[in-house]
Amino acid sequence: MLPADEIQLWKDFCQGNEKSLYQLYQLYHGELIRYGWSFCNDPEVIRDYINRTIVDLWNKRFSLPDVQHPKAFILTCFRNKLLQRKQGKSTLKIVPLDATLLPGALHEASCEETLIELQDFQSLRVRMQQMMNLLSDRQRQILTLRFMEEQSYEEIAQRLDISVRTVYNSIHESIKQLKQAAGTRQLKDTRKFF
Repeated sequence: MLPADEIQLWKDFCQGNEKSLYQLYQLYHGELIRYGWSFCNDPEVIRDYINRTIVDLWNKRFSLPDVQHPKAFILTCFRNKLLQRKQGKSTLKIVPLDATLLPGALHEASCEETLIELQDFQSLRVRMQQMMNLLSDRQRQILTLRFMEEQSYEEIAQRLDISVRTVYNSIHESIKQLKQAAGTRQLKDTRKFF
């Protein structure tokens, strides 16, 4: 679709045309999914926040600005929604996009590529969960605090009432066990999690 057509779709959408909203959704859905992966590893959360973004845009359609790059604007709104989720905020605030998100900068993948990517990630996630079950409860807890809740080593030590050195050693040992469980073939994929 030509940029001028996208701009016209945006204008029609801002005037209340539901069909234009649907076309914009179809046009950018794959990119929203791919972009969501950089913030979240849960496809359900990504889909939920795409829907929330679209609903918010629809609810504010008459007050939205006239934009030259609808894709960049929608991706910005989506990113802000995901950031608000992480920060626990509920207001919509526009944050400028990186230069890499300007029109034409993102790879245009087909629906099939996106679906395959989602399925690959899901199978990797299941495998990681199986490997995590090989660890002790304490090791899983420390890894969760470090990599899922993004706490520092010091915060983990304080929270669990252990030394920082114990946290380092536990994480090192846990990752070593996970790598052994993964084997050399899948080692490259498990690095996405650590």
